[in-house]
Amino acid sequence: MSAQASKTTEKDPADDLLGPEPQARAGGGGRSRALLWAGLVVLTVAGLALVLGMLAINKERASLAAKVEQRLTIQSQRKVEAMEAWLDGRIAETRRLVDSELFRLFAFDVEMAGGAVAPGGGAVAPGGDQDPFSSGEAESGSFGVPLADQGPYMQRLLTDFVQGAAFRHGYLVSRRNAQAYLKSDSAPGLVPGQVDLLRAALSAGEPRFGPLRAAGAPGELMFDFVVPVLPPQAPVAGGDPIAAFLFSLVAGAELIEILSEDPLAAPGERTRLVQSDVSRMVEVAPNAADALRPLSVELVSGMDSLLGFGARASIDGAARVYAAGLAVPRSPWLIVQEQNAAAAEASLATYRTGIWIIAALFAGVLLAVFAAFWWRLAGLHSRQLADQYRDFAARIAAQKRLLDGINDSIVEHIGLKGRDGAYRLVNRALAEGLGRRRDEILGQGDEAVYGEAAAARLKAADKKALETGRPVSLSETFELHGKDLFFEISKVPLQGEGGQSEGIVTVSRDVTREVEERARRQRMIEQMVATLVRAIELRDPYLAGHTRRVAGFSVAVAEALGAGADEIDSLRIAANLSQVGKLAVPKEVLAKPAKLSAEEVGLLRRHVDHAAMILEGVEFELPVVETILQMNERIDGQGYPKGLAGDEILRSAQILGLCDWFCARVEPRAHRPEIGPEEALEILRGNPERYAQAQVEALAEAVHSAAGETLLASVKSAKPEAASSDR
Repeated sequence: MSAQASKTTEKDPADDLLGPEPQARAGGGGRSRALLWAGLVVLTVAGLALVLGMLAINKERASLAAKVEQRLTIQSQRKVEAMEAWLDGRIAETRRLVDSELFRLFAFDVEMAGGAVAPGGGAVAPGGDQDPFSSGEAESGSFGVPLADQGPYMQRLLTDFVQGAAFRHGYLVSRRNAQAYLKSDSAPGLVPGQVDLLRAALSAGEPRFGPLRAAGAPGELMFDFVVPVLPPQAPVAGGDPIAAFLFSLVAGAELIEILSEDPLAAPGERTRLVQSDVSRMVEVAPNAADALRPLSVELVSGMDSLLGFGARASIDGAARVYAAGLAVPRSPWLIVQEQNAAAAEASLATYRTGIWIIAALFAGVLLAVFAAFWWRLAGLHSRQLADQYRDFAARIAAQKRLLDGINDSIVEHIGLKGRDGAYRLVNRALAEGLGRRRDEILGQGDEAVYGEAAAARLKAADKKALETGRPVSLSETFELHGKDLFFEISKVPLQGEGGQSEGIVTVSRDVTREVEERARRQRMIEQMVATLVRAIELRDPYLAGHTRRVAGFSVAVAEALGAGADEIDSLRIAANLSQVGKLAVPKEVLAKPAKLSAEEVGLLRRHVDHAAMILEGVEFELPVVETILQMNERIDGQGYPKGLAGDEILRSAQILGLCDWFCARVEPRAHRPEIGPEEALEILRGNPERYAQAQVEALAEAVHSAAGETLLASVKSAKPEAASSDR
């Protein structure tokens, strides 16, 4: 009975955790507090997810704006270059007339005659109103023919040229009074706007283009341009003009073609031409009924607001756009490349949706965990709780795989190629990374996507993956968007139902930032080397600043002699490490104030061997150690440690040895005073058998430069208790 009672009264410890009694104890205030804390955690994490999502969206928006800016700027620059080429072509058509000595002499004669414009359009003498082209008393020109006889002939030449070039009108205009003394047949008189254009071109001494204006027929536009005329026998590209030709022509199909929509333009992108017309701004739309559309913006502030890239209202104020504007030189025109902001940001909407889906899934996971926690407080049986946890874990794992898939589709570049090497599938990240549409990549091989050189390397990796059936990894550098980008690439064979490789899945990751970080670490290592050098110099007070001066003069000499970047880098590093071998030289030898014995000189000279031992195993990828080993060799073969001579010695070692000797001599030592820089240079000049004189003269130029004077100013006159570095 007692045993039986014991069996009925004893309880499993799990019942205390999950049974009805602990449920009752957990109820009330305990569950409410737990629920409150859980709710606060959910709200906190949800708020964090919201903030991170917004930050990610803003970052993507900034990246999108940068890509749009690059594209619109390139497009507008291309349009401006096309406009310049078109306008330069019109100027080139006039050169056979403008540069003709006949017209230059005629213009010179009229100007020398002090001509003015009479009511009939001819040149007259100052203060008169007679047309010399109809007067027998007019002055004779350079050919001895009166201007009256030359005028009709020159006018006919001008008319024939205007008609042959398909121009509308032509004028030869005096610089003296900006009035025409020759004009083509049926040409009207000059108007104030044309006079202003002439004066601007004559003042600048270069061609100028005037604003477009209605030409008569609906949608037809015409503009003027001025080409200065130089005096006879003056260089075509120099001198002050004595007159100018003004031509009027219709802006025809060329302008329409330049402003036409690019077949490769992005959705919602268009080119617009804006011009400043006296006191207003207008948009030019060739062949439209309203070819010149006045704009509501002010002239000065409006032109400034359209230059450069920005997100703003379109020119006509109809929509919000991204726009980049560039001015056409020597003209009142401005090319504005616009893209509808909604079209440009279409991909951003998809990205935003993905981010919010991720946030929603994350919130769903939290709610699932919170539900599990709630059921735990409600007192479910341990088996039910375990089943729920397994279910929750499976759901979390599935949601994690979904999140990983979304992240992979956004960040990684993924492509699928068949055995023939043609792309069958590319993801959005790969297409955007290459700056191309997917349909431009599909069906193409690596040659069309990355170029022949990179394609050859990628094909080798593809072949290896297909032959071995195993993943292949490689690192590759591509030039994209005008910048070298570094990628880590994995090639994985795609297995078919029969176990055969049917294609290659390529997954690449942009590691440009990591590569640049490694470069930054390399710079830090170089700084650490410099710190080590300073510590070495502290051991010998006379070496303080010595290596810095040697490095400064060595680099200056190398640059003066036209050395390459590798040789200069070798010199800079070798100079900083040139004294490192003296760490192994006994300090009593370094600090001895008197002259060294032969044995002590031998000990000191071994610092070169010590430097080689200390630097052994360091991968400089440059001949740094060789330069240090040869710095004490001399071209006459009397140096050490190997007695090398002439071209056997690296030029970098010759320069380092020269600058080391010079700096040591102009610095004080315990056993001797310093000498002046000029005296040291004269000693070097007096030893042409030991030092290359071209290098000595380059050193002299460096010594007398501002940088050299700064280096020499750092030499202290005090004599600390240390040994010399030139022993």
